[in-house]
Amino acid sequence: MDKGETVEKLFRRVVRALLWSLLMGGEILLLYFLPSFRLYVTSPSPIEDAFLPLLSLFVVIEFLIRLTEGTVIPYILSSARASIMIYLLYQLTGGGVYTSSLVVRGVPVEVTFQFRSVLDAFTLLLLLDLSKNVLGAISFLHEKVEEQLKTEASF
Repeated sequence: MDKGETVEKLFRRVVRALLWSLLMGGEILLLYFLPSFRLYVTSPSPIEDAFLPLLSLFVVIEFLIRLTEGTVIPYILSSARASIMIYLLYQLTGGGVYTSSLVVRGVPVEVTFQFRSVLDAFTLLLLLDLSKNVLGAISFLHEKVEEQLKTEASF
């Protein structure tokens, strides 16, 4: 493979990774920077303060996953993404309990939502994803070692 083919192949991978990362969250980042979108965002809450950096992190992880296909790195990055999601779900939701104070016709009302069971279901799905990625990495490495042993045995 000559240098031109390598550059073309790398360019295709980068473009494909950019498209996938745009599809998987990049469009929200683009909307977030539009001035008209900012009109709909009122005073930022702690979740909204964390929104842009977290979304940026996940878009970058998606880009790196797509860019490094064919290696063990996507499995590692996907596992890291699932672990980060589990942590963030519990941190940003207060462990599955959301409390808000409202004033309705001059009367203060405190509303509490408990969605621990939904949060636990999401956590189980993310743990399944994490397990799938760890097993995928083990399988990938096993196949690579098998291929290497076959090529060494053929000499």
